[in-house]
Amino acid sequence: MLICPKCGHNLTPLTVKPDPESSMELDHCYYCGGVWFDHYEINRIGLTEAEKLASHKKMDNTSNYSGNNQCPRDNTKLLRKTGESIPQNVTVLSCPVCNGNFVTQKDLIHLKDAQSKRLDYFKAWNIPLPKLSSILISVLIFSIAIGGVFLTVRNVEKSQEARIKAKETISVPTIIVSSANSVVVSFTTTIPTQSSVVYKAEGEVEPHTIPISIEKSINHTVVLQNLTSQTSYTLKVYIEEVPGEIIGSPTYSFTTN
Repeated sequence: MLICPKCGHNLTPLTVKPDPESSMELDHCYYCGGVWFDHYEINRIGLTEAEKLASHKKMDNTSNYSGNNQCPRDNTKLLRKTGESIPQNVTVLSCPVCNGNFVTQKDLIHLKDAQSKRLDYFKAWNIPLPKLSSILISVLIFSIAIGGVFLTVRNVEKSQEARIKAKETISVPTIIVSSANSVVVSFTTTIPTQSSVVYKAEGEVEPHTIPISIEKSINHTVVLQNLTSQTSYTLKVYIEEVPGEIIGSPTYSFTTN
């Protein structure tokens, strides 16, 4: 039986229908209303299903929440996931091993409401839809900073073999400072891969993770926006050649205008 990371009660399988012709089974906590999504499942449901899930809840006294903040699949400590597709007031906890995600009742509704409004905006103004990473939750990598050093959660780049492979697979990125607040980062890979970029300003503690290619590709381009002018940044590229094998590039630097 899977245990809820938030309140410690058992998670119960619950069948939902992301669309009229398909269904899937999620792990739901009837006590606190939280939901555990296995790899990529969080992207398959919409606002309507999120609201239905929120109605299945027994416990309202938050003082009784005594979860261990661990992945119900493998007991790994869950880490907060950030990215372009996640509003700042929403907490998505992610497992660095199995790529599952845990979201509370209210945060799930806020997340799906934000996704729905963003899609409606692009449709209403007839604006081409941006890369999927601005709408969907990234399932590629989750990065954190410890002591000012970028680390992937699997730390695979620590091995000499991974560093050699990264150098052979990932080209040196072209970094174009297009304005005081934005930078274009472009690179290629020798084989089609998923990719992501992690960057942070000098003096910042928490880095920013931006997924680039949800679908596998050899050409990778992303625009880093809302940067601080006249500021030095460090940047690393990560790719996932095969599921669970993440390798990172050397650290590069740039300065905004």
